[in-house]
Amino acid sequence: EFPNVADQHLITPLAASKGWKPWEDHSTDHGKDQAFHGTCAAGKAVGQQYGVAKNAKLVVVAFANEDDDMISGFEEIYKDLKAHPERQKHSVVTMSMVSGRYDPKQDYTRFRQVLYGIMAMDVPIVVGAGNEGDDHNRRKIDNVPAIFAVQDRGFPLIVVGSVDKDGQRSAWSQLGENTNAVGQDITCLEDDPSQPTTGIRGTSFTTPQVAGQIANWLAMDKVPFDTTSPYLVGNVRDYLESDAAGWVRSGDSRVLWNGVTEADNPQIPVKRCWGLLRDGDTYMYLERDVLASLIKDKFCDEAVGKGASYGAEYHQGTLNHVKISIVYTDTTRPRSKD
Repeated sequence: EFPNVADQHLITPLAASKGWKPWEDHSTDHGKDQAFHGTCAAGKAVGQQYGVAKNAKLVVVAFANEDDDMISGFEEIYKDLKAHPERQKHSVVTMSMVSGRYDPKQDYTRFRQVLYGIMAMDVPIVVGAGNEGDDHNRRKIDNVPAIFAVQDRGFPLIVVGSVDKDGQRSAWSQLGENTNAVGQDITCLEDDPSQPTTGIRGTSFTTPQVAGQIANWLAMDKVPFDTTSPYLVGNVRDYLESDAAGWVRSGDSRVLWNGVTEADNPQIPVKRCWGLLRDGDTYMYLERDVLASLIKDKFCDEAVGKGASYGAEYHQGTLNHVKISIVYTDTTRPRSKD
């Protein structure tokens, strides 16, 4: 599912102290409802079966869901980008977890600084809007880090909400997002590549879809937005909010669009084969086994003794309607059924 994987992954000291390996999914350590959450989310971004950016390279960041280890995970990303400047402008960070509900009494300086440091290197960060919107007290985004973007337009985290397949906002998707993707009835691969998981939901799975599409845009010969430093991240955010990257299909929710139109994938015209087009626009066809049976069991027997040529029609009035004819030379004309 993940053939394009980086040679080296990232892991926080706390996660490493637990004996974790970055390529192992420890989502279940965060609760039963989080089983294989990381693998599924990664698959929506870069997986071969259900991913948006199938050619993008996956770099795993392992952190523990306790204390401030999510911040430590972002700090590992920051250090890696500093050490590999060639990845700047060509990378996207996707985070499908939240760090709790915003607490105005808490100091988020360290968190904001590392996020801003990554974005200042022209690397977009995509986060989920949250799944608590069906609580009337939490209709608007109130989780960290997404709320940082809501509080400050100059802090261009890209926040993704959820819609259903018809473009209607998911009742539980919190408000204040930049764009949306389908986050209901999601299919992905978890632990068994032969058994896809279906029916799951959440902005955890819309977030990597948008991140994957950003990766696709950044890999284009002509990137559709201005990549001038240090404005790339803000320009990506603005582009996602424009009609060039999405549209409102139903209600008031903008849905991600990859830019592909019918002109890019034209319908293949039906081939008009001799004898298969009848009655103007009604296309006829005949299965090979049916034709072989007609020739062997009917036509050949009927053609014997009929002269230098013979023709017959079968299955009139059906899609299998066919006319078969043959012209003999003196040396090939059959004299008997044998």
